[in-house]
Amino acid sequence: MWVGVVCQQLHFPPLLFPLLFPSFLLYFYIVINFITSAPNRRILMLDITITETRDFVKKLLMENTFDHFLTMEAFVRSGITYSFDGRINKDFYDKEELEAMASTSYTTWENLRTHVYNVIRGKKLPLSFKIVLVLSQSDIMDMLEKNHLTIPVSDVANLTLNIYYDGMSIQLTSMATQNIFTMDKTLELVWDAEIREFLKKAGIYFTDN
Repeated sequence: MWVGVVCQQLHFPPLLFPLLFPSFLLYFYIVINFITSAPNRRILMLDITITETRDFVKKLLMENTFDHFLTMEAFVRSGITYSFDGRINKDFYDKEELEAMASTSYTTWENLRTHVYNVIRGKKLPLSFKIVLVLSQSDIMDMLEKNHLTIPVSDVANLTLNIYYDGMSIQLTSMATQNIFTMDKTLELVWDAEIREFLKKAGIYFTDN
């Protein structure tokens, strides 16, 4: 009976249902697999809390620990809110200057770090701040080769490290985005492992959330 109802609602002859049913099952399986894998996708991404805030801020703002990263954006909320857009204004630079840059999309954290530091430093701590760092194309290529991944670098949109201070503690999260749809989580796992290795080598201590 339910077959007849479905066929009536979809406006196709019941005799065709056996032919379409396998395709329907395949589609249903793909959708359910995508939905049920979404929580795992989030769990696999980095989500940690820095245990020594003062030392981390020193390495972030006063030392060159994070200087090789590119900066997508930064926000500091204190007496007023300061916003930094890391996107390169190409019209400002000549050809030689652009060719010498690590990226023509975003500026390096090295170039922006002092400006953010000047906003944050003072007698009072900021209410919050957020810094979004991304890996350069050359560093992405090195990471793919190091981990023997066959993913074309052109398929990788961004490998992101988010740094957020909420007035009490500093949390780090990550994201790996690709230019193509894929259920493969290898890139995410490798990126998280790379960040953990980087933090440990830099002497930055953290706990998982």
